Amino acid sequence: MKIIALLLQIFRLTGHQGMAPYALEWANNNSRIASGGSDNKVLIWDIEDYQTSMSTQLLMNKRELNAINHSNDFSNLKIQAKYELKGHTDCVEDLSFHSKNKEILCSVSSDKSMIVWDIRTPEKVAYKIDELHKEDTHTVDWCVQNEYLIASGASDGSCVIIDTRKVYLVY
Repeated sequence: MKIIALLLQIFRLTGHQGMAPYALEWANNNSRIASGGSDNKVLIWDIEDYQTSMSTQLLMNKRELNAINHSNDFSNLKIQAKYELKGHTDCVEDLSFHSKNKEILCSVSSDKSMIVWDIRTPEKVAYKIDELHKEDTHTVDWCVQNEYLIASGASDGSCVIIDTRKVYLVY
């Protein structure tokens, strides 16, 4: 059990402001992790980039690992976000990476919108659907079997499925 607690504290992902993280998602089959929160941003980190640059420092002996675990000093283990995506006007409630393309993800927000992002151009929104639901949009997921479908749900009890090829509501 001690080892698990230590592993959870190896990296600290930084970049959100305030009590931000609400959504957290690993990309399929790679080392990217994204987070969305109350600061209205989606942040993306690439753990592999960090591990490559710090590979010699990550080979620590038992004494160094024990010192980190007991000191609670993670100043050398913080990872700054690689991408910062802005486009929502309220809290980002959930996000989901594309089932096959690690460069694409979608996010939903309390502003009732869904945004699809292509992080190869992080400064702009790929496309946005406003008023996706009548109330706060809380959950989103990309279909694993059909890479063109995205499902979302809201506090009004509604669920919708969107076909990204045509950007229209299926159900």
